Amino acid sequence: MTTTNTIPRIYVACLASYNQGILHGRWIDADEGVEHIEEQVALMLADSPEANAEEWAIHDHENLGDLGESESFERVAEIGEAVSRSDDPAALLAWLDYHGGNADLADFENDYYGQFESEEHFAQDFYEDGFELGILDSYIDWAAVGRDLCINDFYSIDVPGGVLIFRND
Repeated sequence: MTTTNTIPRIYVACLASYNQGILHGRWIDADEGVEHIEEQVALMLADSPEANAEEWAIHDHENLGDLGESESFERVAEIGEAVSRSDDPAALLAWLDYHGGNADLADFENDYYGQFESEEHFAQDFYEDGFELGILDSYIDWAAVGRDLCINDFYSIDVPGGVLIFRND
């Protein structure tokens, strides 16, 4: 989801209100820790127009990858804090979307190779960093090499302006 707001956050709704046809909930920043999220949800439920409101659901989210409506607040906070600290939050979010909500965030740093204009440019960079190709460079079909690399050892995710490259473990 593309937004102008870059803060990872969730919209948590009161289910007692929702079941009565009333939209009651609040946006909560997800990068301030699990205690903050729990406190904000408790305040939202306490302000509910329905008596004895106890149940909640995540009805929307921004800058957190793929979340379910009953995602644990611990996981939401973990992802929110990782996105806020990341040098490349767009790459982290693309990686999370690719791997699903249960991905181990510690694997991202090992998996992420970088952003390139294309798989072809990635292949050239990858091989030119490790080898002196000299005259052979003009004979190499870099588009094919890039495609093969991204089938076997890497994968790419298209983004505006290029591709993100990740190791395929």
